[in-house]
Amino acid sequence: MKITKTNNYIRRLIILALVLAAIISAGSWSPSFEPQPEPPGDEITEPAPPDDPKPDPNPDPEPEPEPEPEPLPYVPAADRTNPLTGLEMDPAKLADRPVAVMINNIRAALPQSGICAADIIFEFPVEGGITRLMALFKDLAAVGNLGTVRSSRKYFVQTAQGFDAVYIHLGASDEAYSYISANKVTAIDCLKGQWDASMIFRDPDRIRNSGYEHSAYTTGERIVKALATLSKNGSRVEIAGEKQRFFAFNDEEATLDGREAVNVKAAVTSIVTAGFNYNTDEKVYYKTQNTAAHFDEAADQQLSVKNVIILAVNMRIKSGRNPDGLLDVDIIGSGDGYYISNGRCVDIKWAKSGAEAPIVLTNPDGTPLALNRGNMYIGVLSGLKNVTFE
Repeated sequence: MKITKTNNYIRRLIILALVLAAIISAGSWSPSFEPQPEPPGDEITEPAPPDDPKPDPNPDPEPEPEPEPEPLPYVPAADRTNPLTGLEMDPAKLADRPVAVMINNIRAALPQSGICAADIIFEFPVEGGITRLMALFKDLAAVGNLGTVRSSRKYFVQTAQGFDAVYIHLGASDEAYSYISANKVTAIDCLKGQWDASMIFRDPDRIRNSGYEHSAYTTGERIVKALATLSKNGSRVEIAGEKQRFFAFNDEEATLDGREAVNVKAAVTSIVTAGFNYNTDEKVYYKTQNTAAHFDEAADQQLSVKNVIILAVNMRIKSGRNPDGLLDVDIIGSGDGYYISNGRCVDIKWAKSGAEAPIVLTNPDGTPLALNRGNMYIGVLSGLKNVTFE
């Protein structure tokens, strides 16, 4: 029998049909479709995370956390007040005694250095019609060069005692030396002993142009080191009580009720006039001396003060043998005065009951005088008639 191509084709279809039927009957086949990838779009595909690293068999020890700094103890505002100015100051310095430094004020010694950093500047007459300054500081941190330093008189020492101040001078009258010794005043004489080398330095230009006696300077740093030496040697360099109080201060700045005092002139002696010109913008007085600006060379600026106080004090040339014309100045006592601030002036009273007692300032009726907060000048004159106002 002859097999044709058609018959072969039919036979193949039959065989294929039988194979498919066998597979379907066994349940071993089902159609499946591979998902097709999405067409690329704007999505950002994050990379797969890396395999976890193998742990380090010898890991570095974790650093210990730094301890939190202990907060500084809170100090109330009332306990941060500088007793000389009423302004806030470093509370760590409140326990330190003030320091009083004698400053040369003769023409040959001008300009001075360091006076702008003082809390209080006292000006007293001395012999021969000249004047001398005593600068009081509660905190010496801002004090650089200071001087030129000059000699002591008894009434300066008594004034410094009223502020419980460590007293710094360069020489003294015989009377002042005797008084310092007899009253065990905590004093540093820059002319004698260990202090000559450690406390002062001499400016060569001042030696050449003004004279050796007008060339001695100290510094705030040198004074601080000297105080540490005093303390090590048993001298008291901290205040005796919990706090000091010398003046009453206004809580808020006040304008005085008295006369106008925009330009003030105070004849401290017959040849030295202290002038005070009020700056209404800054609310301070710029000081002049015999019409010239009273200048601080170290600060490179004119001396300015918030408060001006004038005290009328009995004084006279010392009796007996007195070739230098030294003065007796009754700083222990009482009298009249002026308080000048913010362009106005009022009458006041002052009293100092003893060498170690402070100067007490009151209104004419005896009530405490409240000062505006800030630095001050205190001029000691023979009478209020020597003060004029414009």
